[in-house]
Amino acid sequence: MRLVLAHVTYASASPSRAQAVCARVMRMDDELEAVRQTGRRYTAADKARDKARDEHFAAVVVALQAEKAPTDVSELSPFTATHLRQVARDAGIEAPVTRRPPRRRKRADT
Repeated sequence: MRLVLAHVTYASASPSRAQAVCARVMRMDDELEAVRQTGRRYTAADKARDKARDEHFAAVVVALQAEKAPTDVSELSPFTATHLRQVARDAGIEAPVTRRPPRRRKRADT
């Protein structure tokens, strides 16, 4: 039995617009070889994703240590602000002190 597998890799500049960058078609006579090769490709992609995530979190930590605004950092990240706050806490970065304007006291009409 001849097995044909198609593999397409996607890259994206923005989450809403993915573009096909690479397509691979393999013909394999052995189903187990197909499993082996696709498993290797899956593991390699998983390792690459983990490495990219770790590099991204390191860049986030450096930006926050350089006192960049957390809102600016989170707007440029694919991760939620909540997740980035957790990454910052794990790295020992304290939450920024926010100063609220003093509350106005109501005057008592007499």
